[in-house]
Amino acid sequence: MDMSCKIKSELGIIKITKPTIGQAVVGAIGPLHTMVQIVNKKGHGMGQWGEAYRPNMASLVEIITDVDGLAINLHIITKFGTSIKETTDTMSKLIRQNLKNMFGLEVDYLTFTIVGVKSKEVARRNLIIRG
Repeated sequence: MDMSCKIKSELGIIKITKPTIGQAVVGAIGPLHTMVQIVNKKGHGMGQWGEAYRPNMASLVEIITDVDGLAINLHIITKFGTSIKETTDTMSKLIRQNLKNMFGLEVDYLTFTIVGVKSKEVARRNLIIRG
């Protein structure tokens, strides 16, 4: 299984590892850390709610590279009262811009799975939004 994404440039082929792409994704949505939390498929995150993102959170970003292009899947918990459409649209825009600016990568598929909504407790959900 290839752990990198290859980009063809005028200087040749450049390899960018999946963990590096994951860190760029986490960094892109960092300003939204009070509204969303990146978690695994079971809804377990790293750190406390509202805490700034850390580089090890990149391991929670699912990145798939194949002949269809670059696909990114994120499992998140949103804060109660947050507009899901507005938040996922903003996240999509930030991720796409960051990967384009940093690496020249175009994201072909971007999927957000909302596994829960945070109020006093986390109410489990399973909503899938394509960005």
